[in-house]
Formats: sequence, C-alpha cells, structure tokens
Amino acid sequence: MNNAHTKKILGLMFATMLVAASAGCSKKAPQDAANKSEAPAPAAAVEAPKTYQEGVDAYQAGKFDVAAAKFKELADKGDASAQFNLGSLYHQGQGVAQDDKQAALYFAKAAEQGHTDAMDNLGLRYAKGEGVAQDWTQAYKWFSIAGMRKNVSAAQNAKVALSKMTPAQIDQAQVAAKDWMEQHPK
Repeated sequence: MNNAHTKKILGLMFATMLVAASAGCSKKAPQDAANKSEAPAPAAAVEAPKTYQEGVDAYQAGKFDVAAAKFKELADKGDASAQFNLGSLYHQGQGVAQDDKQAALYFAKAAEQGHTDAMDNLGLRYAKGEGVAQDWTQAYKWFSIAGMRKNVSAAQNAKVALSKMTPAQIDQAQVAAKDWMEQHPK
C-alpha cells in the first residue's frame, strides 16, 4: 500500500472516529448552562431574547429587512445565533443584498463561538469558494469540528471533503481541527 493511499484511509478513519466520538458528547443548550439565580436579569439580557424573537417573527412574516436589522443589532454585540442568521440572510439575499463575503464573515464569527450550523455553512463556503478562497483544508476543519459536536450534515460534508483532499491537506486539516478544539473545549 502506498503512502498516499494509507493517509487517505487514515483520514477516512479519522472522520469515522469524529462521527463516533460525537455520539458520546454532551452539549447543554446555552440557557441550560446559564447560572440561574433569583436576581432580576439585566435589561440587556432581557432585550436580547426579545430582539432575537422580533427578528424571527419578522423573518417568518417575510419582512426580511426587519429581520436583518434585528439580527444585525445582536450580531454586532456578539450573539452567535444572530450572526448565523445574518450570514444566512446575506447568503440568500433576503433583506440585504446577496453578498457571499458578508455571509462567510458572519458564519465565521458564529463558528468561532462554537455555533455548529455556522461551522457547517462556513465549511461549505470554503468548499465552494463562496465569499472566501476555495480551501479544502479549512472546509474539512470546520466540517469535522461541527461533526464532533453532533452536526450530522457537517459530518457527512467532512466525508465528501476528504475525497477531494490530498494527504498533506488532510494532515493539515486534522491538526487545525485538533488545535481549535483544544482552544475551545466544550
């Protein structure tokens, strides 16, 4: 068996281990992990869910410009779900001009905070070269991290990415994913 073939098999085994490992992971929803105290919530904490819900309601009503404004308000304050939603709006051109660079930017902001759907979408942007330079190493990195965190779509996308990569890219992506996981334990 040649070295390139061996590395590809090892890459596939790694992807399989990621999917298997994700089955044993435990992830609490942010609201479950929060410290529940008897003190009243600060005004900003009350406003964020209200603003987010207003964005969701506007989106469901087809008022995409209002949804985009609500999500942008929260995205600029670091809300990962709002960043993901805003990235989706930019990707689809709903309520904002279609802009793959902005979509990738907001998916990246949310992905860095551990938002698994954003990781999957950012991986897709890298795989397709939409809004970012095509980069299978980055695509696989984000797919594999999200796959380890129980995102089934990302785990499947990781397998596809592996089939497009060289052994050197696989090695690089695996190191990058491992490094990210070590810096962002959850």
